[in-house]
Amino acid sequence: MKLLAIDPGFKRFGYAIFNDKADLLLHDVYSTRERDKDEKYQSYLNSGIESMYHWFIDLLEEHQITNIIAEIIPPISNKGNFGISPQLPLVISVLAVCKILAYEDEINWKDVSARSVKSMIVGDSSASKAVIRRAVLAEYPEVQKKRKLGDIPFDETDAICIGMSYFPELHYTREGG
Repeated sequence: MKLLAIDPGFKRFGYAIFNDKADLLLHDVYSTRERDKDEKYQSYLNSGIESMYHWFIDLLEEHQITNIIAEIIPPISNKGNFGISPQLPLVISVLAVCKILAYEDEINWKDVSARSVKSMIVGDSSASKAVIRRAVLAEYPEVQKKRKLGDIPFDETDAICIGMSYFPELHYTREGG
């Protein structure tokens, strides 16, 4: 079994790959290109979808992924105004591409809420990204071996945390416990 854990995004798509023993095999962030100053929104979206399609299909094939767990995209932003995030159509589009590719290859797909992941891994469904990062680094210290803490994107540690939640039989280091 090879598990791909996803923290979906259009500009920063966090991902982590685990084996059946929850060993972390690969982790990183995939980024589509930045939008050009005068570029039409639809052109940017199409370019990003095409880029994600080619990258994702190669990732699935190269690592022989059998299972995927992905964070559910909330329909509203929690950035204080509780309105629709301007990135939402972009993220939903690339996530749909990923799901279609997974379904075509008969890869098992599981959706999980961020609150469920946080509750399972750190015991607090409203934990901050910093708390999640600390839990991930406590479980997988090798993530920080070659980089400074500030150089590790939250999208990457979020993806690792999402992957950790796939293995509920394991007892992870919990904040304060």
